[in-house]
Amino acid sequence: MIRNVRNLILFACAFFCIMIFGMQDNAYAVEHYDLTRNGGSWTGYYYFLDGKVMKNCFFTDGTNTYYLMHNGMPMKDRLTYHPDGQHVIYFDKNGHELFNEFTHVTTNISGQRVDDYCYFDVHGYMYVDKLTYDRSGTNLYYINPYGRMERYGLFTFSDGARGFAKNTGDLVRDTFYTVNGNMYYFHGTGHCAQGLITDGCWYYNYDINGKYLGKFVKQNTVIFLDPGHDSTHTGASAGGLREEILNLKIATYCKAELEKYNGVTVYLARNEACPYPGTTAIEDIQCRINAANSVGAKAYISLHINSGGGGENGAEVYYQNSSWKPGIATTSQILANNIQNNLVSAGIGNRGIKIRNSTPDAADRYYPDGSLSDYYAVNHRGKTAGLPAIIVEHCFISSAYDRNNFLSNENSLMRMGVADARGIAETFGLSR
Repeated sequence: MIRNVRNLILFACAFFCIMIFGMQDNAYAVEHYDLTRNGGSWTGYYYFLDGKVMKNCFFTDGTNTYYLMHNGMPMKDRLTYHPDGQHVIYFDKNGHELFNEFTHVTTNISGQRVDDYCYFDVHGYMYVDKLTYDRSGTNLYYINPYGRMERYGLFTFSDGARGFAKNTGDLVRDTFYTVNGNMYYFHGTGHCAQGLITDGCWYYNYDINGKYLGKFVKQNTVIFLDPGHDSTHTGASAGGLREEILNLKIATYCKAELEKYNGVTVYLARNEACPYPGTTAIEDIQCRINAANSVGAKAYISLHINSGGGGENGAEVYYQNSSWKPGIATTSQILANNIQNNLVSAGIGNRGIKIRNSTPDAADRYYPDGSLSDYYAVNHRGKTAGLPAIIVEHCFISSAYDRNNFLSNENSLMRMGVADARGIAETFGLSR
């Protein structure tokens, strides 16, 4: 039924356009005349060219653009379709087509009286389902899918989020705001908050409709970054680059970026030297995980550079399987996904997020509940210690493409560290 009504409306609008602009074979059939270019005379009511009154055409007098109707007079105070049949344009009470400004529209496209404010861009096209600022760049407005500026209270954006527009149309933004007894928080785009947000001191909890559910004290978040390998337990190398050195650089950039956020403490597992001399690689990882637990870390992020032999390139992140301690696994998966998304946004190839289970011949292939364990020691021993633990493989040191584009200059290494930090911040609700 709704679809049929919509089709009927579209048919009526198309018919209306034909009546205004005449029967056309294409979108460019309506003539455009310019007083300076074409000559003729303009009385303010009629345009004469070669002794004839011009009709059903656009006309520019050098300052303003008009549409001259079937009787030769300018269309006034009216919304109508552009000849392209897609965009809506407006002629004011003087017959001037509007460009790049808001206007008060009192007659809609069907000729009915309305009280709407609309915005028309530099081409004269009506904005539809867009946010726009006023000329000062101070106030933000939402033009809804019908081309009307939202006013007078709560409304719903086309993406389903709620917003609040004052009577003047400007949106409530970057603040808590109480409506009908409910305390909303509206972001800078005017969208109300959903889920957890923080002001650095408190967490505020909102449901999917922006309804306030309560608040609780924000505790300090401790993040443990493990620059994989070290000078003793060395990693991969190629093209004059060494993994353990690159890992530390990325971790250092990540730590610096994370420390720009409120309420976070960041630890590095090592500096240039091996933190636990005389240990095997597995023992070294266990010592690092113990260190993370000793400082109350919320997550353990092991930063690496990959290596392969088949021309592979791009980033991938290994998170913990869900067969034991599923809550920890869920956090590790969310963390992995957020970091991967930010690395991809930084331009690195996307190899996805993954789990890898132990093989049948592994000595500790089962968790205490009898389920199959994670293959990698970071994932496995992190879960055993009660830590969400992931392995970030930023790109391939064995790939000439990755070496040249991401591993051979400090700016690219910094971008990867910043991407890691942003993913961590998104996961734990950190704010600046």
